[in-house]
Amino acid sequence: MTQTVTAQAARLGGYDDASRLRQAQDTDWVLGFADPTARSVADLGCGIGSLLAAALDRLPDAVDALGLDREESRLAEARRKLAPYATRVRFRFVQADLRRPPQLADDAGSTAFDLVTLTAVLHWIHPDEEQLVRWISMRLRPGGAFLLTTHHPEHDEYGFGGSDDLARQALVRLGHAAEDVPRLLAAAGIIPIAVRTLSVDDTATLLDAYFDIDGVDERPALVRAASGEEYQRFHAATFGTYYSRLVGADRQEDYFRAIGEVAQHRLDTDGHITQMPVRLWRCRPRASRPAETARPAETARQPIGG
Repeated sequence: MTQTVTAQAARLGGYDDASRLRQAQDTDWVLGFADPTARSVADLGCGIGSLLAAALDRLPDAVDALGLDREESRLAEARRKLAPYATRVRFRFVQADLRRPPQLADDAGSTAFDLVTLTAVLHWIHPDEEQLVRWISMRLRPGGAFLLTTHHPEHDEYGFGGSDDLARQALVRLGHAAEDVPRLLAAAGIIPIAVRTLSVDDTATLLDAYFDIDGVDERPALVRAASGEEYQRFHAATFGTYYSRLVGADRQEDYFRAIGEVAQHRLDTDGHITQMPVRLWRCRPRASRPAETARPAETARQPIGG
């Protein structure tokens, strides 16, 4: 079984099943704040196309859709998942790294969108968040909406929180001293997710430079699983070898076994594996106003209306 999880991590496989433990739980919440008349939709970091499919179910007028992801294997799944919608929607699937957003050719379909979504992705763009946000701002139509979710785990002085702390506990089970783990990750070029994540205030400042923040909403994000074994598969599908590469190719199985043990212990003691706030931001194309007179981000963060 562990070999299967190791292979799954190498190819980022099984995301459709694994995402039900966390990412898929936000789909209805996010799309509840989409404009129902949107005709063109782009999902950035689209993965296997689940959010796009749900959006098209909600948006009867949609005729143009873009899915962009770095992993070709996930795009292949997205093409299969979205094939039934092809009778009414023109699709484009673009393999690209969002840290270097691509040009979109005019003859390949729409280059501007009524709805752009970016869910549970921004931390992977670190430290190039502003470049992506600027790119999105130039591709959002007047009256359109940009829906973004960000997670904000509590963290310690090393920047370890959420999945970072889970990985640290797994590495301790494999014989590493807890106080050495931050140095080991740094030496391997692995940046803790909590370090990659902008604070709420920094996110607001970044967004306010390019958009009018229409409002925000927030709720707790809990990861639960039926067992530590189920969480192993979630971890493999979500993070791949991001953390596990630290232990080398010959100890991948040991790492995922330890992740499962830590997850099971947390389930037994806390009833969940990780917990953190997830924030939803709805942004509109920025009104014409000089950047230096932009309203303070603090005044823009009002609860999202219906």
